[in-house]
Amino acid sequence: MKNLFFVVAVLIVGITTACNNTTPTPKPAMLPPQPPQPVVAATEQIKSLQSPVAADAPVITYNEIKEGVIDEPSAVDEWVFEGKAGERVNVVLNGNFDSYLELFNPDGELIAGSDDSANTLNAALFDTLLTKSGMYAIKIRGYGGQMGNYALALTGGHPTIGGGMLTDGENRNAVLSEEGFKWRYQGQKGAYLSVGVQGEQGIDPFLSLYGPDGALLTQDDDSGGNLNPEIIDFELPADGVYTIRAHTIASTGLVTLTLNSSQQSSGGGPLAVGKTQSGLLKPGRSHRWNFAGEAGQIINVSMVSPEFDTFLELRDANDTIIAENDDGPDGTNAMIDAFVLPANDTYTVVARALSADEGGQYEITLKPVKIKAGGGPLPVGESVQASLRPGQIDTWSFEAEADSYISIKIQSNQLDTYLELFDPDGQLITADDDSGGELNAALLDFPVATAGEYQVVVKSAQPDGNQAGVYEILLSVADSLESSGTLESGQVVTRTLKAGEQHTWTFEAEEDTFITVRMDSDTLDTYLSLYDSSGELLYVNDDFFAKQAAIANYVAPKSDTYRLVARAYSPEEEGQYTISLDLTDTELPINLPAGKEPGQQNNN
Repeated sequence: MKNLFFVVAVLIVGITTACNNTTPTPKPAMLPPQPPQPVVAATEQIKSLQSPVAADAPVITYNEIKEGVIDEPSAVDEWVFEGKAGERVNVVLNGNFDSYLELFNPDGELIAGSDDSANTLNAALFDTLLTKSGMYAIKIRGYGGQMGNYALALTGGHPTIGGGMLTDGENRNAVLSEEGFKWRYQGQKGAYLSVGVQGEQGIDPFLSLYGPDGALLTQDDDSGGNLNPEIIDFELPADGVYTIRAHTIASTGLVTLTLNSSQQSSGGGPLAVGKTQSGLLKPGRSHRWNFAGEAGQIINVSMVSPEFDTFLELRDANDTIIAENDDGPDGTNAMIDAFVLPANDTYTVVARALSADEGGQYEITLKPVKIKAGGGPLPVGESVQASLRPGQIDTWSFEAEADSYISIKIQSNQLDTYLELFDPDGQLITADDDSGGELNAALLDFPVATAGEYQVVVKSAQPDGNQAGVYEILLSVADSLESSGTLESGQVVTRTLKAGEQHTWTFEAEEDTFITVRMDSDTLDTYLSLYDSSGELLYVNDDFFAKQAAIANYVAPKSDTYRLVARAYSPEEEGQYTISLDLTDTELPINLPAGKEPGQQNNN
């Protein structure tokens, strides 16, 4: 009996692929030899059910499953339910015998019967229209006197009207099949039409919109989520009668079609420069705004809402995400700030909520931003914002005194930066890629040997050099090196890093000595850089041990005073760390992370 119950339960939730939209008719040639007697008896009994006091048959309600047994060849089981005119019902009977099903209206008239459904011995009535209100009777018996257990399911209660004229704000329920239905709608030019179909579990509807001339305007499969189609804010091109067609891909079941129109789009479409535009975002949806941009143009896009946490994506013409943001400078409002457009293109801004279950009103604004191209005199101690154009390099200049120390830091969320330093004779003396954290270049506490004018070149680290973006560059000059201390071999020291801070450590090492340094922290993603006394960067490491940096058995190229810069990978990180130094004549055994080979180094 459990198997019968399960099969019918599946039918209740909509997996009724064997059904169709026409009411099955009984097959007279297969009726049992004594049909007049049961039918007459049923007619007499159903008439008595018009009085609630006399109703003694068991009741079944919509979306219920009842179990029973036909234990005699002539037995007839009867169930009753209350129906209303205009409703459509599905009656499904599953049994371990060849069963027969009949449905009687409140006047005792036989309105439908079924013997074999979907090439099985089980009986079923699908999408049967109830024309009167009152108590209906379902009769069950064995075909040709057969007996056995059964499970009976009743679903419905919804007016399922397919086709016809639709009006704004109207919902229609229909039992939808692959053949589908067509609805009509009187539309006005310039109105924004939204049509959606929501189906039962397992139903995969498809939606099409045709113009007054019969031409297909748009269609959709799954934009509404969970296999449901949705056409949102389609701008009608002309006055006239539009046709909406809905059908299923490969199943039949109950769906609800909704239609709404508005004189204003809920969001998306052309995004005007310098103008704040509004949108109304449904949970789980996104709006696509578009604008034409030029290579090198710098823009700012903001999305503000008091009702939900906003999220922005900037996509190029290939629909590739080239920038995104969750929380701008003021909490839950998103902002793509000072972004340099890489090409002459049509760009798309996707506006959505951070969480799929959020939505509401929002405002979106596109503004041009004026930022000078990089290059020129570089002030000391003042952060300068500049833009790097595609395929270009920026050259900065500054004066430095002999025996001073300079630090040059670059920060950008758009560029993979590369930095080169040239001495007063125009000779390249050092370069860096990622010492500033993430993809940012930096020169840290570099010793200046000769007084004069130095040149700093900033460019893209990408092989084609065709990146574009905005960056900030900061030059610091110190007369002496502020060291966090001197390390001795075998020493372990604990310190605390503040956000944006770096610590410099020095130590002496003889030529050919093996240098091993570890920087460990429970809260920081640690980062180590090793320099010689001339400022040459010898070695950098980020994740030697998971998120812990280490220099393992690096061979000192000369007897010298070496410098270690210890910092966090991201400038905003802060916390406590320990740093240790070991100088040995032979290699130390190192427990390497999985996948690394002994002696593997990360040299700059």
